[in-house]
Amino acid sequence: MRVGPAFKHDCVKVRLGTVEVEYVDLIKYLGVHICSASKFKLSYSEVKASFHRAVNGLLCKTKGKFDDIVMLRLVDAYCKPLLLYGSDVYRDAKCYDSALKRAWHYVFWKIFGVNEATACEIQIYNGICSIDDSMNSKRRSFLSKLPDTAILAMTLFGTCVT
Repeated sequence: MRVGPAFKHDCVKVRLGTVEVEYVDLIKYLGVHICSASKFKLSYSEVKASFHRAVNGLLCKTKGKFDDIVMLRLVDAYCKPLLLYGSDVYRDAKCYDSALKRAWHYVFWKIFGVNEATACEIQIYNGICSIDDSMNSKRRSFLSKLPDTAILAMTLFGTCVT
């Protein structure tokens, strides 16, 4: 797989012994799907698919046995983490964020039959973090765990960067 301006161009085949290693357009690393593109890009279709499978499985198994608020809490606890997995390392990606938001708002349409504006009100009244707040919280947590960039640069390059 190649990432960069020339990602579409053919390049020399890599050999491992006598076997040629094929280039691929998509790889899965630590549960996150990375696409071959001109810039670093994650694929959200697999994340959305696993989220929708979990939501539909939960809705199918319960079939009206629980109150709508209980269903929302179950989806928030068990399905939302599937949707947010890997989103903490990806910043400034409006397309990625909007795809996750659409998937999250689908839950409210499926459970309550409401639009996005009403879904936001339901989240507020039930004390559930919005998808934006959840993504931002995960990103802040991820960035706070990273080492200081000056220390990292000194470790990697043996120089002081100010």
